Amino acid sequence: GTVVFSETHTPITNQFGLFGLGIGSVNTSGFAAINWGAGPYFLEVSVDPTGGTSYTPLLGTQQFMSVPYALYAGSAPAPAVSFTNNILSVGGNTTTISTGTTYTAGTGISISSGVISTTLAPITPTVTGGNNITINPTSPSNSYTVSAPSYSLSQSGNNIDLLQNGTTISSVTLSVANPTTTVVNGNNITLNQSGSTYTVNAPTYSLSQSGNNIDLLQNGSSIGTATLPVVTSYSAGNGINISGSTISNTLTPITPTITSTGIAVVTPTTGNTFNVDVPQPTLTYNTTGNVLTLTQGSYTTTAALTGTGSSTINMAATGIASVSPTSGSAFTVSVASPTFTPNGPTTITGAYPNLTINSTASPSTTLVQGNNVTLNQSGSTYTVNAAPYTLSSNSNTLTLTNGTVVSTATVPVQS
Repeated sequence: GTVVFSETHTPITNQFGLFGLGIGSVNTSGFAAINWGAGPYFLEVSVDPTGGTSYTPLLGTQQFMSVPYALYAGSAPAPAVSFTNNILSVGGNTTTISTGTTYTAGTGISISSGVISTTLAPITPTVTGGNNITINPTSPSNSYTVSAPSYSLSQSGNNIDLLQNGTTISSVTLSVANPTTTVVNGNNITLNQSGSTYTVNAPTYSLSQSGNNIDLLQNGSSIGTATLPVVTSYSAGNGINISGSTISNTLTPITPTITSTGIAVVTPTTGNTFNVDVPQPTLTYNTTGNVLTLTQGSYTTTAALTGTGSSTINMAATGIASVSPTSGSAFTVSVASPTFTPNGPTTITGAYPNLTINSTASPSTTLVQGNNVTLNQSGSTYTVNAAPYTLSSNSNTLTLTNGTVVSTATVPVQS
């Protein structure tokens, strides 16, 4: 027949593959313009599962049918009508009509002695079922039961079946694209694929020590090395005792003694520090007897000058003094520098009169502080302290701390 109304829907199915439509929800003005009294009308639904415009009828055509109550209303029997004492009864409804009202019978109405009756014969309608519609009874009646089949959708894979009373009457195959899954391995990750199944393998990590080196192993292979600072080892030598971190001197201190001889004066005579003095010599001449006197501290040396009245004289030296020449008019009188011989654990250095005397009685111990070691001295006692080692981690960084020395090793990030 002629198309009096059409509209196009583009629905989206839910998670069960179902969708619902409302006729007239798209072309509302066209739906409102339908003259339902000019029927009968038929419904045709066409679909294109690919989303295009190549539509295929889904169920053929279905006639729009009136419901039983609407048909009954068109052929309902005439109600009982009576009029008594100005009271009009129509069916179960009554109304009071004022006196003097004159009624005129219209089409299908008879008025006789105040009784208004219908003259129309009851109409028995005939109802015929269309496609997939069952009418009961099939003979003319004033009461009909109209039965329409039940419809449902069934899904199997990407096939959609339309069921009528449990029987498939139409099938649609949906084109569903298989999802594409891509798995990319990151750093230090291996992937093994079997079809749509992936096996992800991450490496194993461990620490290994050799000497003062710590290696970070990945699957047994070194990927990073941290070198620990070397701690100095001490061994006790002669006169030294090491207990724990304390180094002590075990030698007995010796106090030296210096004894002066000749004109030398030593103060004090015992201890670790000495002062050696030699008095400066003085030379005097006594004209009486022509005597030269050399004085140095408590020692005095004299020389008598003899001559014949000429400018040439003879001079003889005694004691520690020496005279050169021994005859003439000019002389050099010298006193030899004293000689000091160390006695005991002492040393004498320098040149007279500037001499330095050192005592070797107390051993001289020198400790040098190495890496990551601190030394504290109290007299001849030393305390050696070595800072402990600590190992800590922050995210993928290992930190080895020894005092002020810090070593780090970065572990590769596992994605």
